[in-house]
Amino acid sequence: MGEVQQRRLSSDGRAIIAAAHALAARRHHEQVEDEHLLLALLRHKAGNVPTMLIHLQPQALALADTLEREIGVPDLAFDAPPVSRKISARTTRTLERAITQAEQLGDTAVAGEHLLLALGADPLTHVARLLEEYQISQDRLASEMVELRHPLPDDTAGGQTDDLSHDDPRDTITERLNVVSGALAEIRSLIASAPDIDAGVRLAQAQRQIATLERQNLYLQELLLINQDRLNYLRTLLDNERRSIQP
Repeated sequence: MGEVQQRRLSSDGRAIIAAAHALAARRHHEQVEDEHLLLALLRHKAGNVPTMLIHLQPQALALADTLEREIGVPDLAFDAPPVSRKISARTTRTLERAITQAEQLGDTAVAGEHLLLALGADPLTHVARLLEEYQISQDRLASEMVELRHPLPDDTAGGQTDDLSHDDPRDTITERLNVVSGALAEIRSLIASAPDIDAGVRLAQAQRQIATLERQNLYLQELLLINQDRLNYLRTLLDNERRSIQP
């Protein structure tokens, strides 16, 4: 890994990369590949990745088992330094993709969540296909990532936030839009009921609803930003593919 890339990683990101190096080294693989990186992420117990995958545990466990079989049995007696393995060109592109996504979101360091999202960016790679096959889609990961960054407060939706569906990212977006509609309706109600409610109480309630709107705005903005970035990246991949086949 280049020095610049190393500096861009958070402590969480560095721990995951080190684990991927160890997975490759113990199997006598010459390079760290996306498969090693994904398995390291699925095994990782710290940072945001476990929380992102909390609603995807059966799929994540099954995918980890598949990756274990694919990359082979480790040589437990082999204790060479993990850093002795190079990072493949493909995984270097994954790291560069994670750096770009972190920058787009205004994050100063690349952590596990950026790495996990970046692994599925190129739909033609084996790891991206595995993620889709096990229903750990880019849409789902993006939704879980932004949900983690901008959670609904406990008192939203009548205190039923734990019961909200995470089976489809569209359900989460719909719930967010419902929160926006509810906040706007309450603000309109407060304005209309001016003679009946103390001005100080009315102002405090309006400020609370405005804060709710700001949280939902951040959530929706980041989700749109991730999706726009994904679209631009896919267009770049398509353009590169077209140039490669043109005479």
